[in-house]
Amino acid sequence: MVDYPRELSLLSDRLYAYELFFAPHEPSEDHHHIIERARQGDQQAREQLLLSCLRYVSKVAATFIKTMPHGLDEYLDLVGVGNLALVEKLDEALKRANEPAAYLRVIAHRAMWDQCVYRSWLVSLPMHKDARGKSPSVQSLE
Repeated sequence: MVDYPRELSLLSDRLYAYELFFAPHEPSEDHHHIIERARQGDQQAREQLLLSCLRYVSKVAATFIKTMPHGLDEYLDLVGVGNLALVEKLDEALKRANEPAAYLRVIAHRAMWDQCVYRSWLVSLPMHKDARGKSPSVQSLE
C-alpha cells in the first residue's frame, strides 16, 4: 500500500500515476531469470513481469488520449483495457515469445488502439446539438 502525501491531488489518474511511480521498472540484468521462473509457474515472477509493463501501458494511453481525434475515451479506461490485455495474454506470451515483455507491450498497444479506433464510438457521449445545429427535444416518459 502506498502512503500518499497530503498535498497530492485526489484525482484518480493522479493517484494511479503516483502508485505507478513506485512500481518496478524494467527487469534488470536478471530479466531472463525472471522469465524462466515465470515460465515455470512462479507467481511472483509473473507478477513482476506484468508490473514491468505498466509504465508502457500508461504512456501509450496518455499518448492516445492526446492524439486520437474522437476524444471519447478516458485515460484510466484505456489503461484498464491495456492492463486487461496484459493479464489475458500473459500465458500466451510466456509460451510463444522469446521476449514476453515486448510481446505483452505489443498486445497492450494493439488492444488500446482497437479501443480508440473501433470500440469507443459504441459508448459515445451524447451530443448537445444534432447535425442540423438544433438541440435535441426532450419528451416525458409519463
